Amino acid sequence: MADAIGVGPGERFELELDLTNRTYGVNAKKQGPLLDEKFEALVSWRLSGRVGWEKIQGCAMVETLQEAMLAWMRDRSEHVSRDVLGYVKPIYGTDESANPVPMAIGTCVLIERGDDKYLVTAAHVADHERQTSLHVGAADTLIALPKGFNCTVPPDGDRGKDHLDFAFIRLDAMVLEQMAGAEFLGADQISDNSSDPTKRSYLAMGYPISLNKKVHAADLSVLSKAWQYQSIGVEPDAVTLSTLKCDLQQNLFLRIDKKVGNYHGQIVDLGEPRGASGGALIDLGMPTLESFDPKFPKVGKLAGIFIERKKKEKLLVFVNIQLVLYAIDRSRAKGGDVVNL
Repeated sequence: MADAIGVGPGERFELELDLTNRTYGVNAKKQGPLLDEKFEALVSWRLSGRVGWEKIQGCAMVETLQEAMLAWMRDRSEHVSRDVLGYVKPIYGTDESANPVPMAIGTCVLIERGDDKYLVTAAHVADHERQTSLHVGAADTLIALPKGFNCTVPPDGDRGKDHLDFAFIRLDAMVLEQMAGAEFLGADQISDNSSDPTKRSYLAMGYPISLNKKVHAADLSVLSKAWQYQSIGVEPDAVTLSTLKCDLQQNLFLRIDKKVGNYHGQIVDLGEPRGASGGALIDLGMPTLESFDPKFPKVGKLAGIFIERKKKEKLLVFVNIQLVLYAIDRSRAKGGDVVNL
């Protein structure tokens, strides 16, 4: 199996690409003196988007499958992450002292349901409202949040046992006025999570404490910096799920380690995502023949809310966004009252 096929200037070749069986196999045959010489390779190809077999004549470079996947993921990640920043925001807490100093404590996602707008985060982040005043970072400014989050009820009162661990609050007109310019996700930007997660590429984004310590207490202004991680979804085995008290219908997972490979094949320190709790898990899909077309839309859909990193199991754990929406809709049906989650 060749790693790549190079075709020089003026040389003609015929490329047949079959992505229908997910093998990403390609047969390439040079025209001319080497008419019968066949090459096999794995391919990264920006094609015209027609499904099935594609025949192309020209000069180009064919890459390996690994290069194809990395290029596709990098391209999607770069485009989608810019959009995600519009609706994924940091959360800060302040004490009641005369000169409060805001501290980064978590992340949130902004969602729209009907005519109402909501802020969604992890329940253990919302729990801080008992001791501090919570603020959302928007347009480099901290905006005070009202109290009264709807939170999941932890088993035995222990949030560490809560495998759902989400919270939400409806934002009133006063808060929304201060958040002018912030984006809220609509129904068409949210994944139904009906696909096999092990065949999807995901982007996790949040605002870890380690990257968000720069706060100007005098005017409550911030300079927020996002953290992101991209990987294919995984499904832990039954023993791991039992240990974590998680459920494949209610949770989504990404494999992670302290040091990971980046898009350039380099090993890098991922850093500690503490503070990214409440952040977004974005479904980027998976490569198809059409998606290699440069004109193919580069979009992502919200799939989950980040709730925990399990170091021993090397997993990032998320709650399925559909559960969050179900709880929000129940609250809306009751006129915005607090509901048992």
